Amino acid sequence: MNPAPALAAFEAAEILAHGSEGVIACDKAQRVHYLNPVAERALGRPREALLNRPLLEIFPGLKSHLASLPGMQPGDQALELEQQDAVSGRSFHHSLHPTSDGGLVMLFRDVTEPRGMADALSRSEEKYRDLFNAIDEGFCVIEVLVDENGVGIDYRFLEVNPSFERQTGLIDAVGKCMREMVPTHEEHWFSIYAHVAATGESTRFENRAQGLNRWYDVYAFRVGKPEDRHVAILFNDISQRKAAEEERQEADKRKDEFLAILAHELRNPLAPLRNGLEILKLAGSTGDGELLNRACTMMERQVSHMVSLVDDLLDANRISRGLITISRKRVDLADIVRHSVESAEHAIRQQEHELTVQLPSREVYVDADAVRLTQALTNLLVNAAKYTEPGGRIALAVKRDDATVSIAITDNGAGIPPHMLNRIFDLFAQVEVAPHQPSRGLGIGLTIVKQLVEMHGGTVQAHSEGVGKGSRFTVTLPLSPERRAPGEGTMDQAPRARGHRRVLVADDNRDAAESLATMFELLGHQVAIAYDGEQAVAEAERLQPEVLLLDLGMPRLDGLGAARRIREFPWAMTAVLIATTGWGQEQDRLASRTAGFDHHLVKPVAMSDLEKIIAEMPPADAA
Repeated sequence: MNPAPALAAFEAAEILAHGSEGVIACDKAQRVHYLNPVAERALGRPREALLNRPLLEIFPGLKSHLASLPGMQPGDQALELEQQDAVSGRSFHHSLHPTSDGGLVMLFRDVTEPRGMADALSRSEEKYRDLFNAIDEGFCVIEVLVDENGVGIDYRFLEVNPSFERQTGLIDAVGKCMREMVPTHEEHWFSIYAHVAATGESTRFENRAQGLNRWYDVYAFRVGKPEDRHVAILFNDISQRKAAEEERQEADKRKDEFLAILAHELRNPLAPLRNGLEILKLAGSTGDGELLNRACTMMERQVSHMVSLVDDLLDANRISRGLITISRKRVDLADIVRHSVESAEHAIRQQEHELTVQLPSREVYVDADAVRLTQALTNLLVNAAKYTEPGGRIALAVKRDDATVSIAITDNGAGIPPHMLNRIFDLFAQVEVAPHQPSRGLGIGLTIVKQLVEMHGGTVQAHSEGVGKGSRFTVTLPLSPERRAPGEGTMDQAPRARGHRRVLVADDNRDAAESLATMFELLGHQVAIAYDGEQAVAEAERLQPEVLLLDLGMPRLDGLGAARRIREFPWAMTAVLIATTGWGQEQDRLASRTAGFDHHLVKPVAMSDLEKIIAEMPPADAA
């Protein structure tokens, strides 16, 4: 007996029973006469329920395909298709083979899970693509290029999202290398991404791309197989934030420098003032009048310097808060220039500078607040004197055209570095000086100049060829119409006070009260002193003064309360009340006016201002 056929049959049975695919054999009528265990499990029904059943009852979707089987011959290419089982809902891949007796053999396998995975993958990819295209952050996938030692030398863009171009400015990047697009791109970018590709360690960092002139916040991680060296990069352009941080740091630096300079500038006059006091003590016993005069002149100069510093600080604060107002009228610009030169004369003469002034032959009129415009030009002249070595040259030239007039102040001094020209008018900005050189101010004078000039409808510009080549500041103002009203265009000097007055000085700072009272007594006035608000009211009732100077911060009763009570006396209806205070904001002035004060003077009060107020009063009674 030949065992070969039996053995072959046994092996075929084993293959059918334990294979990975379901097998169904049908007769000529397409009824099932065999199915293997895999088919039973795949269809989820017992063998008995499937045998002798028409194949179309099991797989109704095969109807149109089974109709084409009679034209097929054994050995033809199998009919491949996919259908879903109506009962189980599962999907099957079918392979139909005709047999020589007119029947068929069908091999099938369950493809539900792979298809579900493919569908899920497709949906995931679609979501990824939507997210990829929608996010504001830039995103790209790169291939890191390395040399024979594994050192990163470049990278190629494999994929970018729509935000990539906006975040980088690079167009059509896919397929191109970074060095091709930005030849100056820094080496450290290649090193960072090569490390991520080699180690699989993700990284988060902020860095500047010099070639793109942008700052980025970057998150980079490896994707795919290590040997592919693919790195995904999620990034954001943070250039604006970095610029704001740098600007804030620069502002903080300028503020710190300003405070250091301010302390230095305020401390400097104290030494000569203290020395002057000692001189007054010593010279007083010797009767040396010349020495006393020199000491007083020196002390007056130092006090004026301190007052100027404080005034600049107050002006800068008021300007920055929009609290300064100007009173414009038609004035002769020549008068403004003359008073500016007089105000800056000491600073110019002290450095032995040569000053030339050039004015047009015709009168030039501008609509200006004479005091504030004089302040602006004086600041420019003093600035030129400070930043020019002794024995330098300063020129002031006025030129007019059809609608405007320009005032150019030129010096041959230190000059301005190019990087400072755009910010020379910023608050606290200063041109750097060599270490241990004398300080040249607080860095607020030019800020005040710019704001005051702009309040007059004008502009101010700085020009310099560079360090050591001098500078020129040009103020341009609109001309005033030619018509001139009578009495306009003059700047009067403060009149000297005439006649003796009854004066009350009230201040809880005894030194301030007594020194001010002494000055009034030396001018021939009758003076009383009070050291708090209640005492001020009592002294006012006793003396019935014509002029009252009240500090606003006195104890027991402040200056505002004292003024209100004094105004209740019948005789006080014509008295002049002057608030003397360290507070000079607009709300402080409004409070003093509301309380009944006629004037609001910020300490230290200049005697010339007080003399002018008294001189403008009606004549004193002959009695």
